[in-house]
Amino acid sequence: MDAATLINRYQSGKRDFSWADLSQLDLSGAQMADINLYRATLAGANLTKANLTKANLFKANLSGANLLGANLAGANLRKANLQGAQCDTATLQGADWHGAILPDALAETLAQAAVNLSPESLTTRGDFIVQDGHESGMNGAVTFENGEPSSSHEGEPSALDVSTTSSSPAHPSLPSDRWAAAVPLLAEPVSPQPDPKQDPVVQRDLAMSMAHLGFGLWCFGYILGAFQSFWPAGLLVWVALLLGLWKEDLAWYVPIAGSTAVLLGTGVSLGALIFIGLATLMLLGSFSVYGNILGWGIGKTLGTTLWFGGLIFTLIHAALWLFDGSNAYGGGGIVVNLAQFQVGLLLIVGTIALGRGALGYLQLNDGRYSPRQQFLYVGGSGVLGLLLGVALGRG
Repeated sequence: MDAATLINRYQSGKRDFSWADLSQLDLSGAQMADINLYRATLAGANLTKANLTKANLFKANLSGANLLGANLAGANLRKANLQGAQCDTATLQGADWHGAILPDALAETLAQAAVNLSPESLTTRGDFIVQDGHESGMNGAVTFENGEPSSSHEGEPSALDVSTTSSSPAHPSLPSDRWAAAVPLLAEPVSPQPDPKQDPVVQRDLAMSMAHLGFGLWCFGYILGAFQSFWPAGLLVWVALLLGLWKEDLAWYVPIAGSTAVLLGTGVSLGALIFIGLATLMLLGSFSVYGNILGWGIGKTLGTTLWFGGLIFTLIHAALWLFDGSNAYGGGGIVVNLAQFQVGLLLIVGTIALGRGALGYLQLNDGRYSPRQQFLYVGGSGVLGLLLGVALGRG
């Protein structure tokens, strides 16, 4: 997407640009208040003097971006990647940047400020709010009692404790909410972010994702039921759902892992396995060459190979179920396979549904659901869909 397209769509009323690739775009001076750039890629983008008030930049990639003069008042920069970005403390004023990866220079500035600040300078410079006779940071992380800094979080070191910060490396590892105590207080403190669990829009999107997960497992369960094959293939299909809970990046492997488990449960010919094995080796060779050019590591190369290999495996078997070419050489051509067309279609639909449902893993993680809650949402939806599909397929 180029800059002109983005601005035109924004001016026409579109606000959601989640996951958009806006790398290297010149968006200087752009008016984009309330824009949703959730997990968008803005690496190297020029955002000087851009209006990003109340923008959602949660987990956005802003590495190397130029943010000098940008208005980020009320913006959500939680867990955003600002490594190498051009910005200063004034740029972050009014934004919620807890958990963000800060530029090295800014991190050093904040670290030095944390070491040098004293209770006397705080009262004269007005960097902190005075409440009940104590001076506290903008996020309440630090309080001063009897002229000495102390953490408001019991058992945690103070962000302004010289004994802990002076011996820290040049690039401190403390979270940004601790460094926030060293940033000059804004005219209006950042308002707390609403709880996603109480947001009806977020809950609706999460319910849609769980419904897609359940429907995808229903399709796979129907196929296993139609072939009278449930154990252990059904268990493998359900376990595939847990990949996204184990590691967020593996959420996109859930559809392929699930469809592969279904096909293994329905029976795969030796010839098909040999063909897929050779195709996977060719993919591995190709991705090794291109991955080396792009700077991929071994893990990314293998992961990409397995994903594409599983996709080819799924599509080939779906095509075999959808179409019959046994009489092609006899002049009969390729015709629709009426006997297995239904399961072939369900294999494709189920894989697509799981792909859409994979967004639910990100939503659960971003919504700060506990591991137990995530397991209940994902596992429960999967079990219900799988069992209903098997029952209908066998009937």
